[in-house]
Amino acid sequence: MSREENTRYVVDTTTQLTSKVLLGRFRSPKALLGFLGGLWLLLVVVFVVMYSLLQGDGRPAPESPVQAKRSSPSLPNGLLFVGVFALSVGGALGFGAWKRKQSIRAYAKGLRSPEPSALLVAIDQMFPKQGAMADFEVFRVQARAVACVLYGQVEPARRELRQVSWEGKPPIVRALPLGVESLIQLLCTGEHAQGLTLAREALAMVDLPNAWPGAKQGRAFYEICVRTGEWLTGEATSSTLKELELHHQGTTIPVIRLLSAWGLRVAYHRAGDMARAEEMRRFLQEQAPHCQPLQQLPA
Repeated sequence: MSREENTRYVVDTTTQLTSKVLLGRFRSPKALLGFLGGLWLLLVVVFVVMYSLLQGDGRPAPESPVQAKRSSPSLPNGLLFVGVFALSVGGALGFGAWKRKQSIRAYAKGLRSPEPSALLVAIDQMFPKQGAMADFEVFRVQARAVACVLYGQVEPARRELRQVSWEGKPPIVRALPLGVESLIQLLCTGEHAQGLTLAREALAMVDLPNAWPGAKQGRAFYEICVRTGEWLTGEATSSTLKELELHHQGTTIPVIRLLSAWGLRVAYHRAGDMARAEEMRRFLQEQAPHCQPLQQLPA
């Protein structure tokens, strides 16, 4: 049942997000049409300017017969306009990608701070309180709670989670506090069996069709907790190590890289591969030097 609920939730959230992006910044559909008309006019102006630059001032320049043979036909007007439009769209997409990279860099920088305050500021910038998406706040709360756990601050992490009423939320949202509590048990309290149980429960709640964009990435956090918990409780299988390695190599998201590195350090150490365990230790020391739970090997 969780897959159907999650799919319905994602569809509804995507619809709301799209409508707010398109209409939420305008007081009425008429204002939106005015904005689109202005954008179209801007594209026309850019087209005219670029056309003039490519065509010259309109007066024929003297050319030799040899030059006439070598000259190529001018760029078709329609193709030029399509190019201008494509550049505009590409610029908008590029700006979005740039903002995402800036957020990742700010998060990674926060992880190197002696206290979690800098990391919490970076998270608040990534998830502003007045987000366009339904339940935007719960993802901000979860990210802040995870940040507290990374610094070994268990009670502040739980205090963050208590800000949200989780009852009645769809499974994919109710999994968030379970994932944080699982991380607390694995990283901070040493209750590894309980942490593994919670991680498995949370993972089952984030079920989505693989065709959905981001479905696999959304499961990564919980899968890492499960695989690490399996190593800590002696339940690891032949595929457990490989899955952790794939998660570590397949993402640029700092928190996923860190948690998978810690899981790999545990796995390599218990498998007797001390050289690779040391490699993960150095990675954690470089990326999160003040996150004490990540610097320690559990008993």
